[in-house]
Amino acid sequence: MATIVDQEYTATDIIKKDLERGGFSKNEQKILKDLTALIQKNKAVIVRHNNTVFVGVRKEPGVLEVHMFTLDPAAMLPEAMKIAFDTVKKAGVTKLKSETTNMRFVQMLKQLGPVKTKKNGSKIEWTLEVTK
Repeated sequence: MATIVDQEYTATDIIKKDLERGGFSKNEQKILKDLTALIQKNKAVIVRHNNTVFVGVRKEPGVLEVHMFTLDPAAMLPEAMKIAFDTVKKAGVTKLKSETTNMRFVQMLKQLGPVKTKKNGSKIEWTLEVTK
Protein backbone atom coordinates (compact mmCIF):
# COMPACT_ATOMS: atom_id res chain seq x y z
CA MET A 1 0.00 0.00 0.00
CA ALA A 2 1.05 3.62 -0.39
CA THR A 3 3.35 5.20 2.14
CA ILE A 4 2.62 8.74 3.21
CA VAL A 5 5.83 10.74 3.06
CA ASP A 6 4.58 13.85 4.87
CA GLN A 7 1.93 13.21 7.48
CA GLU A 8 1.71 16.89 8.34
CA TYR A 9 -1.21 17.38 5.94
CA THR A 10 -4.59 15.69 6.05
CA ALA A 11 -6.46 14.98 2.81
CA THR A 12 -8.66 17.99 3.63
CA ASP A 13 -5.56 20.18 4.10
CA ILE A 14 -4.21 19.09 0.72
CA ILE A 15 -7.51 19.84 -1.02
CA LYS A 16 -7.82 23.24 0.69
CA LYS A 17 -4.26 24.30 -0.11
CA ASP A 18 -4.57 23.18 -3.74
CA LEU A 19 -7.88 25.06 -4.08
CA GLU A 20 -6.24 28.19 -2.66
CA ARG A 21 -3.34 27.85 -5.08
CA GLY A 22 -5.79 27.52 -7.98
CA GLY A 23 -7.76 30.60 -6.90
CA PHE A 24 -10.80 28.70 -5.64
CA SER A 25 -10.56 29.66 -1.95
CA LYS A 26 -13.87 31.58 -2.13
CA ASN A 27 -15.64 28.33 -3.10
CA GLU A 28 -13.61 26.13 -0.75
CA GLN A 29 -16.29 25.50 1.88
CA LYS A 30 -18.96 24.66 -0.70
CA ILE A 31 -16.62 22.30 -2.54
CA LEU A 32 -15.64 20.53 0.70
CA LYS A 33 -19.28 20.32 1.83
CA ASP A 34 -20.35 18.87 -1.54
CA LEU A 35 -17.45 16.41 -1.47
CA THR A 36 -18.35 15.26 2.05
CA ALA A 37 -21.96 14.72 0.99
CA LEU A 38 -20.87 12.66 -2.03
CA ILE A 39 -18.61 10.49 0.13
CA GLN A 40 -21.36 9.93 2.71
CA LYS A 41 -23.76 8.88 -0.08
CA ASN A 42 -21.10 6.47 -1.43
CA LYS A 43 -20.95 8.46 -4.68
CA ALA A 44 -17.30 9.48 -4.30
CA VAL A 45 -14.06 7.84 -3.23
CA ILE A 46 -10.70 9.25 -2.19
CA VAL A 47 -7.29 7.76 -2.87
CA ARG A 48 -4.25 9.41 -1.33
CA HIS A 49 -0.54 8.90 -1.92
CA ASN A 50 1.96 11.21 -0.22
CA ASN A 51 0.50 14.72 -0.57
CA THR A 52 -1.66 13.95 -3.60
CA VAL A 53 -5.37 13.25 -3.25
CA PHE A 54 -7.53 11.83 -6.02
CA VAL A 55 -11.28 12.22 -5.71
CA GLY A 56 -13.33 9.91 -7.90
CA VAL A 57 -17.00 10.80 -8.32
CA ARG A 58 -19.17 7.92 -9.51
CA LYS A 59 -20.92 8.94 -12.74
CA GLU A 60 -22.29 5.51 -13.66
CA PRO A 61 -21.39 1.94 -12.71
CA GLY A 62 -17.65 1.43 -13.22
CA VAL A 63 -17.00 5.04 -14.27
CA LEU A 64 -15.32 7.70 -12.14
CA GLU A 65 -14.85 11.38 -12.87
CA VAL A 66 -11.44 12.10 -11.35
CA HIS A 67 -10.18 15.28 -9.67
CA MET A 68 -6.61 15.58 -8.43
CA PHE A 69 -5.40 17.83 -5.62
CA THR A 70 -1.69 17.91 -4.89
CA LEU A 71 1.06 19.60 -2.94
CA ASP A 72 3.68 17.18 -4.29
CA PRO A 73 6.30 18.18 -6.87
CA ALA A 74 5.50 17.13 -10.46
CA ALA A 75 8.18 14.42 -10.36
CA MET A 76 6.16 12.54 -7.73
CA LEU A 77 2.85 12.55 -9.63
CA PRO A 78 3.40 9.51 -11.89
CA GLU A 79 3.86 7.26 -8.85
CA ALA A 80 0.76 8.71 -7.16
CA MET A 81 -1.24 8.27 -10.37
CA LYS A 82 -0.13 4.62 -10.63
CA ILE A 83 -1.16 3.93 -7.01
CA ALA A 84 -4.58 5.52 -7.55
CA PHE A 85 -5.05 3.68 -10.87
CA ASP A 86 -4.19 0.30 -9.33
CA THR A 87 -6.53 0.99 -6.39
CA VAL A 88 -9.58 1.79 -8.53
CA LYS A 89 -8.76 -1.07 -10.90
CA LYS A 90 -8.95 -3.51 -7.96
CA ALA A 91 -12.31 -1.97 -7.03
CA GLY A 92 -13.76 -2.82 -10.45
CA VAL A 93 -13.64 0.62 -12.09
CA THR A 94 -13.53 0.33 -15.89
CA LYS A 95 -13.15 3.96 -16.96
CA LEU A 96 -11.76 7.22 -15.59
CA LYS A 97 -12.58 10.59 -17.07
CA SER A 98 -12.05 14.28 -16.45
CA GLU A 99 -10.61 17.37 -18.08
CA THR A 100 -7.38 19.33 -17.77
CA THR A 101 -5.53 22.21 -19.32
CA ASN A 102 -2.20 20.46 -18.79
CA MET A 103 -0.97 18.32 -21.69
CA ARG A 104 1.84 16.97 -19.50
CA PHE A 105 -0.81 15.44 -17.23
CA VAL A 106 -2.34 13.69 -20.27
CA GLN A 107 1.10 12.32 -21.18
CA MET A 108 1.43 10.89 -17.65
CA LEU A 109 -2.00 9.26 -18.03
CA LYS A 110 -0.85 7.53 -21.21
CA GLN A 111 1.66 5.59 -19.12
CA LEU A 112 -1.29 3.94 -17.35
CA GLY A 113 -3.31 2.82 -20.36
CA PRO A 114 -5.18 3.87 -23.50
CA VAL A 115 -6.28 7.51 -23.24
CA LYS A 116 -8.77 9.21 -25.53
CA THR A 117 -8.71 13.00 -25.67
CA LYS A 118 -10.95 15.69 -27.10
CA LYS A 119 -10.12 19.40 -27.22
CA ASN A 120 -12.85 21.62 -25.74
CA GLY A 121 -11.68 25.24 -25.89
CA SER A 122 -8.65 25.55 -23.64
CA LYS A 123 -9.46 22.26 -21.90
CA ILE A 124 -8.65 18.71 -22.84
CA GLU A 125 -11.38 16.20 -22.01
CA TRP A 126 -9.88 12.75 -21.43
CA THR A 127 -11.01 9.21 -20.77
CA LEU A 128 -8.80 6.37 -19.64
CA GLU A 129 -9.91 2.79 -20.09
CA VAL A 130 -9.03 0.66 -17.07
CA THR A 131 -8.03 -2.72 -18.46
CA LYS A 132 -7.57 -5.85 -16.43
